[in-house]
Amino acid sequence: MQEPHVDDRYFPLVVNTIPERIQAEHLPAFFAKTEAILRRRQPYVTISDVTACRELPNAMVRKALADWSKEFDPLMKQYSAGSAIVITSPLVRGGLTALFWLAPPPYPQQVVATLNEAVDVVSRYYTADGHALPEGFRTYAAEARAKPRRAG
Repeated sequence: MQEPHVDDRYFPLVVNTIPERIQAEHLPAFFAKTEAILRRRQPYVTISDVTACRELPNAMVRKALADWSKEFDPLMKQYSAGSAIVITSPLVRGGLTALFWLAPPPYPQQVVATLNEAVDVVSRYYTADGHALPEGFRTYAAEARAKPRRAG
């Protein structure tokens, strides 16, 4: 079973890759890596690639994610300049966008269809805070353009 992956090689761009199915036993490692990023106490942006995910998390996983988010909301609000979530399904994208209207996240967040769109979105979020765009953003953008597009 593949685990969620947090890739900080491009920091301040962080890329989360979510597998087909999220299992509760994979969350502690995912949370630990994310907490390590927050402990840097530096501005960052996140791309969450959810294109491989094929089922919604179960109730236990959703509760763990919600509890963790509630605990780390203040740090995320302070250090996250924004996030883009890549979802290929127009229906799921629309549903999540509507949810964000009703319950806005603690930092700017946009749901997009492709990794290329995600790079554009988080680049705007990062530079809007007055930061210069680091080379890691361009490196990741080139890699994202080279990836084959998955069918939704």
